[in-house]
Amino acid sequence: MLRESNGTVRELLPKGTLYDVSDPAVSFDARSIAFAGTPAPDSAWRLYVVDLDGHGLRAVTRLRRGAPRTRTTTSIPAGSAAGVCASPARASASPPSTPTSR
Repeated sequence: MLRESNGTVRELLPKGTLYDVSDPAVSFDARSIAFAGTPAPDSAWRLYVVDLDGHGLRAVTRLRRGAPRTRTTTSIPAGSAAGVCASPARASASPPSTPTSR
């Protein structure tokens, strides 16, 4: 869903394009939106980018051929950028120490 400047809300992608989506982020130039999505209930989540007008949907990550679905192996095209977040199971229970200046 995308809210236009006049307040109306519209769907960015046609119904049925993806099974589920999450965590949208607008690009710095406000021309595209990156988000996590899955094409089917039993499919792996991938990062997608779509133009703000809803055209040009493209997956920027995918499982490598033969990689088990439990791994987080992806292939990212040259010139693309992606963020990576640590799994909650591996996250530290206490925050990292922050150096202070005196």
